[in-house]
Amino acid sequence: MNYGKIAGLIAAVIFIITMFFQIQGSINNGVAQIQEYRSMLSSSSLSYSVKIISYNELNLTVHNPFNLTMIIQNVTGQYMKFEHEVAIMPNTNRTFTIYITNSEGFLHNVENQNENVTIYMRLANTTFTSTVKI
Repeated sequence: MNYGKIAGLIAAVIFIITMFFQIQGSINNGVAQIQEYRSMLSSSSLSYSVKIISYNELNLTVHNPFNLTMIIQNVTGQYMKFEHEVAIMPNTNRTFTIYITNSEGFLHNVENQNENVTIYMRLANTTFTSTVKI
């Protein structure tokens, strides 16, 4: 065997070992990120505040406690209409308007504590919901 073949073989083995550790490190980072994401979703509580502006609209303020942009995809309620998606930057609050389609029915439900608002959110390509009782 000549020295060129030995040097090539040693270089190939070093390359394979280096790639193995690099791939293993990437997999470990990916698993750690997924576990951190799961713990954030289970432990963080999203905070909301609702303010009735007029007989046909209300403002909903949502705090995004995550380090990822959150998208509010839809807000539903018995007498509510949500017009378009809203992006909430990481660790910020965002206020947006929800329109009330039947003010009498809505106020009746609020007085009886029977108005449930469901918020559909997307965080890193994962959609989840949260229900708020007004």
